[in-house]
Amino acid sequence: MAKALTAKTLENMKPTGNRREIPDGGLPGLYFVVQPSGAMSWAVRYRAEGKPKKFTIGAYPAFELAEARQAASKALRLISEGGDPAADKALRKKAKDDGSSLTENVLDDFARRHIDKKCRPNTAKEYKRQIETEIKPKWKGRDIRSITRRNVSSLIDAIADRAPTLANRVLALLRKFFAWCEERDIVDLSPLTKRITPPRRRRAGNESCPTMKSGCSGKPATRSAGPLAR
Repeated sequence: MAKALTAKTLENMKPTGNRREIPDGGLPGLYFVVQPSGAMSWAVRYRAEGKPKKFTIGAYPAFELAEARQAASKALRLISEGGDPAADKALRKKAKDDGSSLTENVLDDFARRHIDKKCRPNTAKEYKRQIETEIKPKWKGRDIRSITRRNVSSLIDAIADRAPTLANRVLALLRKFFAWCEERDIVDLSPLTKRITPPRRRRAGNESCPTMKSGCSGKPATRSAGPLAR
């Protein structure tokens, strides 16, 4: 098992004649890359769509150990949600010139062209509040084409944990948003083409188990014994 890297280990790292990738036992998936030239950097190794991928975080010592782990954790979280950080980075680089494909810019365009023109003032105000407080902070800086159904599910689940009703409203708004994006060929296909079940508020007192009739004590209810047959 790989040992956790330390600041001291990194300071003492020397280049050799070969390129090396040293795994960080403190965060599986994170590697410290040492080039024969002496250049050092950080990378995350993972698989996406069945293929091995590498996401470069940045150079060392611009990224110290703690910063590299933080960036790697964010990338690994995205991977666990079905995302591909290396592909996202490539898309961001491609869209960098005008930023037209960045999610926050597409959301602003949606608000200006659809919400402001087709919604009542109070509804428009609430939609834009949800965009600014619930959606943008999660997906800012990401290319709209990189947002997956799993990303949407994770966002809705996180909101539902604290506000189920709001989660339903944000999900409804995202359905409108991605349908609008699809109509305008901003995305090839909405990630919400397949239905996501809205979160439901659990009713108080509705905690009984269908197979347990004794208040979920762990034992099924028993019937009182009748008279023995003679």
